Amino acid sequence: MITSVHVSGFKSLLDLRLDLQPHTVVTGRSGSGKTHLLEAVTLVQRTLAWGIDEALGYSTRYAPATLLHRTSSGHQIETAGIRIEGTASRPSDAFPGGPDGSPNLTIQLVIRRTGHTISLDRQYSTITAQHHGPGGQPAPTTISLEDTDTPLAKLAFDLVSGFDLDAADPDVPGNSLGLANRLHWMSGHDHTVLRAHVAALVADAMDIRASEGPVSHPEILIRNVGWLPLAALSRFERTATAALIIGAADGSVCVDDLAASGSPERALALHHRLSHLCAGGRYLATTSSAHVASELVSAQTPLVHLDAATRVGGGLEAARSVHARPVRERQPTEDCGDVASPRAVVRTLSR
Repeated sequence: MITSVHVSGFKSLLDLRLDLQPHTVVTGRSGSGKTHLLEAVTLVQRTLAWGIDEALGYSTRYAPATLLHRTSSGHQIETAGIRIEGTASRPSDAFPGGPDGSPNLTIQLVIRRTGHTISLDRQYSTITAQHHGPGGQPAPTTISLEDTDTPLAKLAFDLVSGFDLDAADPDVPGNSLGLANRLHWMSGHDHTVLRAHVAALVADAMDIRASEGPVSHPEILIRNVGWLPLAALSRFERTATAALIIGAADGSVCVDDLAASGSPERALALHHRLSHLCAGGRYLATTSSAHVASELVSAQTPLVHLDAATRVGGGLEAARSVHARPVRERQPTEDCGDVASPRAVVRTLSR
């Protein structure tokens, strides 16, 4: 499970530290950096899977001209870093950790701009396992982020695998086939659970399957209509169904804007169903809806609010910074800026 993310110099995020709980939802107004946070986590996931060159080339989201933070004068900085901390999803004999044997992991990705080229800073891009040695003493092990054929790298990949911003978007090329493959390999029990969740979110849906043929894709059985490809549904229904497929197949789900093209009520229903499917904190989402945020607060869902502001300090030029604060009532021992009150967050999102 991912427990914290620190992003510096990446797109709009000059310096953002975020602590996560299972099934965290990130709130904030449009432009506050929610999507950029998910893109940062996704970049780490894809780099571990494919290497930095393929990860950057996969999507226009990672175009060199937009990847690194720009100051208020338009100057693009030269270095960005993404640091992810968490607990491995399974025990490891090679790296024994906490009470259940799962080590704590730190993944650090640093990219550097040279002219118009973005490359991996190999010296500082690492994976570290905090584990116990033979005598029970702390014995951290650090390897290069590019040492992908090692047991430690596989633990790191499992930590972030599936947290792909585009994975729940069937409009992205290749995702339809990936979703169909998950359906093909899904157990009968998981398919039954998935069918019930889809039926609750897609009007008149009765069943779901992977089509036959050389290029397979998900299909939904609609009452009095027949089998329809996933692409024939509304945007919300497509994204919701894709996310449910991933969750039912024991994958990790990353959903940008729960309420996109859907009502707040449907967004809340999707959130609760994904929380049910994704045990162990394998679910991260965002929303800019005041209604959705208010209902999630009432349901005691872990929320983190992002607010962006342009600040000047130390005689330097103005810089746009984003702060993350947990959404809850302030305790007597806390300062006003330590948390974001639920009422203030709802007011901000309603503007």
